[in-house]
Amino acid sequence: MTARPRVTMAVPVHNGEKYLAEALTSLVEQDFDDMEILISDNASTDATPEIAADFTARDERITMVRQKENIGGGHNSNVLLEAASGELFKWAYHDDVCGPGLVSALVAALDDDSGAVGAFPWVRRLDDDSVDCGPYEDHLYVDLDGPPHERVGILLKGMLWPTQFGLFRTEVVRAAGGTCVSTSGEYVMPAALAVRGRLRLVSEAVQHIREHRERAGGERRSEAVWVDPNRPHVVFPYARKIPLVYQAVRDGARDVGLERSERRACLRAVHRTWTLPGLRAVAGDVVRLPVDLGWVKSR
Repeated sequence: MTARPRVTMAVPVHNGEKYLAEALTSLVEQDFDDMEILISDNASTDATPEIAADFTARDERITMVRQKENIGGGHNSNVLLEAASGELFKWAYHDDVCGPGLVSALVAALDDDSGAVGAFPWVRRLDDDSVDCGPYEDHLYVDLDGPPHERVGILLKGMLWPTQFGLFRTEVVRAAGGTCVSTSGEYVMPAALAVRGRLRLVSEAVQHIREHRERAGGERRSEAVWVDPNRPHVVFPYARKIPLVYQAVRDGARDVGLERSERRACLRAVHRTWTLPGLRAVAGDVVRLPVDLGWVKSR
């Protein structure tokens, strides 16, 4: 491995003993060696530290840090981004599995396109027993290589999920703010990246996303706890995705120096494909407001 690795694979984990070994095995067995694997254990109370330490002892590319207390999933993810020394960066979550050759395929795609800020894989579902359950067919899988407003519009319409599992240029993902530490924050970084450059689909690269009961997200309380374990109830958890994405696209367009007409086109794309469809989330949050404020107990 060179003094500065080409790639940083970042593994944030909290109480991941059931799946961590399989996730790490999928990383160390990649056919791309010039990478570091950083693990941040978020104050786990199970066997996670021991599993991570075992892998660290057997592979010099792996480094582990431990948080003294649970700092939340978003902050834990960003700890790894700050520590990364690789030119390219990818989050590899403890319950997911990277398919063979994924890293080398994504690196090759970025090497072939200097204007691309990221390359993302085909995403497939994995069940609790590591059985492949097929692709996520309700998402778009295309190159985002048009003008910024077109990239933003297509991404917000149906590509937010797969792009989150891409390999990105480290400095660009840092400029985009890394993981947004908020409920609905998972939508922010992909939008911020899309306005900054092209995102390439690499169909031969496969990422397996595990579906299991303990996975964070998809439910109000689990999302809030992932962000901040001390705040299980947050008001307007889903409605906030509208201003968060709007701000990310606005700031990204400014940062890369887009012309005024293109900046406006980007914001119109957000309004058309994100703000208007997102009004349903606002209505849902209003209905759930008494529960989120703690006035009424959730059933």
